[in-house]
Amino acid sequence: MTKTTDPTPAIAVRTCAAILRGDEICLIHRRRPGGDQYSLPGGLLYPDEEASAGLARELKEELDLVLQPHLENVASAFVVGAAGSGLAASSEA
Repeated sequence: MTKTTDPTPAIAVRTCAAILRGDEICLIHRRRPGGDQYSLPGGLLYPDEEASAGLARELKEELDLVLQPHLENVASAFVVGAAGSGLAASSEA
């Protein structure tokens, strides 16, 4: 058996956020060769990246939102917001 030092994970892990305001949900619109695509904001984690760090990075890149952990040791509970936007989302565990 050959040992490899390739940092690419065997399974790609994606993180995403459901950001709600009233009865609306935030979706990212992407134009693809096969047609338009709508998805929740997020993306693939880097090797050895924590899910919360990856989600924070993706939300900053895609929406210019700052993610702050809301509860300790609960990966799915966060509060997000953009200065002056009136946008806020939270999750309770």
